[in-house]
Order: sequence, then structure tokens, then C-alpha cells
Amino acid sequence: MLMNRSTHILWHLKKTRSCSSCKYKNKCTSSKSGRTLQRWEHEAVLEAVHEKTWSRNETYKQRRCIVEHPFGTVKRSLGYSFFLRKRIENVDAEASSMFIAYNLKRLFAVFSTQELIAKFR
Repeated sequence: MLMNRSTHILWHLKKTRSCSSCKYKNKCTSSKSGRTLQRWEHEAVLEAVHEKTWSRNETYKQRRCIVEHPFGTVKRSLGYSFFLRKRIENVDAEASSMFIAYNLKRLFAVFSTQELIAKFR
């Protein structure tokens, strides 16, 4: 096993022994000792999620239609095509403010000002 110190991701390493007898070795690797395969410790979880996603493809197509609309509106109507901030906390705050603006825009499109005042009293 190998731990990446900067990301703290654990990798499983496997040295293959069958490379020396393989006829595709020259196309597969330039290493004389053969390939070293690495696999993330949670790779099986990613594969399970991928399989589950493709087995429910119709559900995800419907979800995509619902979810993509707000992102498209934020990009085109509100003019947000990229984040201005750095670091995850700042980007998270910026995204939250974008979607507050989106929700207010939708709220004003659905209700009149008088209806909103009456609802919030």
C-alpha cells in the first residue's frame, strides 16, 4: 500500500509477474520489470455507484432535466459562468449566494410582490 502525503489517499499497489511472457508488453509498458497496477482503496465503491447509475438511467435522465435548468439559468441569466473565489469555503459561499439569487428570481416570477408581502407577515 502507498499513502499520498499531500492528499492522504491510500493506494493498493500490485506488481504483475506475467508481463515478461506477454506478447503485448511493448504496447502496454516501457518498464523492463513489468507494470505496477494501482487501485484506490475505495475504487469498488465508485464502481458500484457507476453500475447503479447506469442501471437506473431513465431516473437519472429525468433528474438531469430537472437539475440542469437552475445551473443553466444561473449561467445565462445571472451571468455566473465561473467562480471568482479560491478555496472550497469561499466557493461554497459564492455558490450559495448564486442560488439564493436564483431562488429569489423564481419566487418573484411565481408570486407578485403583494402576495409575497402577505405570505411573509
